[in-house]
Amino acid sequence: MFWGIAGSVIGLMGAIIGTCIPIARSESRREKIFLVRCAMVMWILIAVFLVALFTIPYPYSQLVWIPVGAWMTMGIRYINNRQVEIRGEVVNDGCDLKSNV
Repeated sequence: MFWGIAGSVIGLMGAIIGTCIPIARSESRREKIFLVRCAMVMWILIAVFLVALFTIPYPYSQLVWIPVGAWMTMGIRYINNRQVEIRGEVVNDGCDLKSNV
């Protein structure tokens, strides 16, 4: 039981750190706003996934992994591409670079 709780705590700490560091290292206010919105959406979707995983009876709960793999793959790819676009737009505009928000 201890290792289950310890693993959950360590995993949650990793998720929090993995969310905070990219937001803190963002290069513009616009990028920071985008990353905060994406982080909120991802945390909500992961919470919904976990609720579904633990409430749906066993053989069927495993089917929840199918859409999760798809939206995580597409979501992360979209976020990375959009973040690169935002950085390019900010550099080309020459404004809002390294703003502290």
